[in-house]
Amino acid sequence: MSTSKILHKIFIVFIFLNLAFSQTPKQRAWLEHFSQVKQVEWQKSRAHADSIAKSLGLPIQITYEDGVRIELQFFEFGRPFY
Repeated sequence: MSTSKILHKIFIVFIFLNLAFSQTPKQRAWLEHFSQVKQVEWQKSRAHADSIAKSLGLPIQITYEDGVRIELQFFEFGRPFY
């Protein structure tokens, strides 16, 4: 089988898979809305965590000697999670 025929078949399979597993406009709209809601929730949680950390004198960011940097994400049961 020639290379062009193989590439043509691969292209057809790719197009089929793309169409078969793509989302509908309704699904995309729901996912966009869900993403926006979760972003607002995370921002509120993060702001709350920052204020708790500041009141307790805890760092919001930590950079280790090897260059790894972590940031406070939230508090759970009074414990900070970075």
